[in-house]
Amino acid sequence: MAIERSIRRKSFRKRATSNTGTFRVLIVLLILIPIGFYFIPSSIRTAFIDYQLGRANEKLNRISQARKYYGSSYEASNKTNIMARLRYAEMSNKLGKFNEVYTLTTNLIENKVGDDIFLSQVYLQQGLANEGMELFEAALISYNTGAKLDSENYFVLIGLGRMYRIEGDYKKSRGYLEDAVSLRKLRAPDAHYELGLTYLAEKNNTDALDEFEYCLRQLPSRELKNKAQQKKIDIMAGP
Repeated sequence: MAIERSIRRKSFRKRATSNTGTFRVLIVLLILIPIGFYFIPSSIRTAFIDYQLGRANEKLNRISQARKYYGSSYEASNKTNIMARLRYAEMSNKLGKFNEVYTLTTNLIENKVGDDIFLSQVYLQQGLANEGMELFEAALISYNTGAKLDSENYFVLIGLGRMYRIEGDYKKSRGYLEDAVSLRKLRAPDAHYELGLTYLAEKNNTDALDEFEYCLRQLPSRELKNKAQQKKIDIMAGP
């Protein structure tokens, strides 16, 4: 018993020493990080803080505010924060500023900013801008280029499915949307919704209804949830 008590005491002292050491490291980090952040050039600090404010506002669906902060972050970084520029374009698309997005994305493409995955996202935003201006052939070209740069760009595949449906090529539309579903598997509500619309265009109400139900099971956004529910109601109400 005495030996066991001795072992326990040693084990307790070891844990206590370990916890004390961890606590000291945390205290040092809490002191050093703000100090180090203070000595970072103000432009870099501003670019970082504004980008994070943009992200926060975007999550709260404050699109105009998010756009403002992303723009400020890009300018504060001496126009080197290309991710802030991309986010700015995305927010501008959501606000319907399609001409501005087209000019911005064209500039990024012409200057070959970023790697292929980044440029695929740029082509996505350009495609959405073209789509918003009802320039569907131009949108199809943008989405196709984006898919060539990154074949796993989920939203580019959805854009292709949507454009081919508009063109009346339902087979291609289904193919791209099914590819998008396979990428995300149990988290692809947008792809299921668009696939449902393609089946509706083919007058295949049974499969369309299944797709809208899949969409609703996969935690869609509130807006998408409302649209999918309305489509279900319309189908079940009949002609």
